[in-house]
Amino acid sequence: MNLAFNLLFLLSICFSFRSIAYASECAILSFKNNHLDKGSYITLIIGNNGQFVNNRKNVKSLISGDHEYKLAEGSHTLIIEQWTTSDYKKLTRKNYINEKYNITKPHQIKTIHLNVTANKKYQLLFDSNKSKVTIGEETSTSCDSNSNKLLKARVATNSEVFIDDFDLPVSLAYRLRRTMREISGYHEKKQSSYGYSNIIPLELNDYFGTVLDKKSYLNKPTFRVLSVLPYSLASQLGLASGDEIIALGNISIEDTGKHPNIVLREYFSSLKINSSMSFEIVRDGKVLILKGRYTPIIVPEYQYQVSSNLIALDKQNLLAPSVLTNSSEIPEDLKFEFKQLILAISSFFQGKEDNVDLVTLKSVARPDKRFGLVGRSFVDETVYGFKVSSIDLGSPADSLGLQKGDIVVNTAEEIAGVFNFLLFSEYLESLESGQEYSLTVKRGKQIKVLINEYHPVILPSFSVTLDLASINSAKERLSDANNLASPFSDSHEIYIRLNKRPTFKSVPKNTSGNTTTVSDKSKQSNIQN
Repeated sequence: MNLAFNLLFLLSICFSFRSIAYASECAILSFKNNHLDKGSYITLIIGNNGQFVNNRKNVKSLISGDHEYKLAEGSHTLIIEQWTTSDYKKLTRKNYINEKYNITKPHQIKTIHLNVTANKKYQLLFDSNKSKVTIGEETSTSCDSNSNKLLKARVATNSEVFIDDFDLPVSLAYRLRRTMREISGYHEKKQSSYGYSNIIPLELNDYFGTVLDKKSYLNKPTFRVLSVLPYSLASQLGLASGDEIIALGNISIEDTGKHPNIVLREYFSSLKINSSMSFEIVRDGKVLILKGRYTPIIVPEYQYQVSSNLIALDKQNLLAPSVLTNSSEIPEDLKFEFKQLILAISSFFQGKEDNVDLVTLKSVARPDKRFGLVGRSFVDETVYGFKVSSIDLGSPADSLGLQKGDIVVNTAEEIAGVFNFLLFSEYLESLESGQEYSLTVKRGKQIKVLINEYHPVILPSFSVTLDLASINSAKERLSDANNLASPFSDSHEIYIRLNKRPTFKSVPKNTSGNTTTVSDKSKQSNIQN
């Protein structure tokens, strides 16, 4: 699915906030139209804090570049479209895009987060080459807030907590810190700056949540479930590791040569949101039918700010909120890991009695005291020690030169040949930055002494804000989306249908199953590293 249009779909499906109110003062926002090699472009706002922005009466001023938006003072998540001027004229002339124009989508779509101050005028520039929105000019002006065209600011109850001062599970807090370090490292490679901010729009998780393998049962092809991801559709349906899927809905699994993931995707693309879904499985020799509603998992909108790994800040000097934050892509594997973490944190806070719309988790820079290796006690006829099974890339264990399969037999403070696991752990925890240390290991048939200076990994300062209110708003919208095609359909078409805009082309009408939901089984468990 095209990522740019996925961003739009994510916004449109879901996040209308619980409380949106008019501010007493406002700011003015305009866009400078671009003139590039392929012609001129216009930029317009189509979504503000989950609400559709109607531009039909502003066509002339948009095309001329004179149009201004009035924004209530405060926080705005905006969806911005950029069109070529010629395409936009055709769109508005016919009020829909006719097939003869062969236009299906805007030139670009961008999500930004903007904090505006009253009596300010902001002129934004859409850099088409970098797909980035910047503030071209910021000047003082007067703004009349008594207008029905005022774009409302977000008003929400925000709970800001420092991770150390809150009862977030230790494993979850550590995973968050480690993930933010990876994100910080990625952004540092992309640009050299003091810190970086990003906004990830609300989305529907299109990952079913299983790892499958082809097997057979009674000489018929099946898909064996190797693992099930927490907070996924598979988990909600009740699938478990070891299950063998023999039918999807009323269609038996066949040996078509297709990968199981492709077969699953084809099945879900035939469903509509909130329609019935069923899996016929074999579990412990018994045939079972798991039934549920096809309601995609909602990943709330979230924002983050992260500092350089090298900057140690205290609580009073964390990065100040950015005036303008662009939504930017991060690597798919990192985004997947972050998304699962956000689902786990959201589940944790939704289980709390406190009713808050936003949760901001903050942390100051600190050394990571974990040495970066995983293993187990090991003993045979010749040696007793700690056998290394994996090493974190870039960790002190990696820098020391430890390898998978090494057997640590003693530290510098132990008697040669005598290994004590408790002393080994205490020794690693006692190391100070810059201190020289050594470990003796058995590697194959050789005994090696590894010596290095200890330099712990620095976990960066960061803040992560989760919009929990967007989840409930999304559920309300999804409950009314009985005729909506699944997320695997074209996301931009779905966005337009939800907001009652003229469609570019018809969305295929899929037939949902007729099975009745028997149970929606939900399992909650900790995401494993």
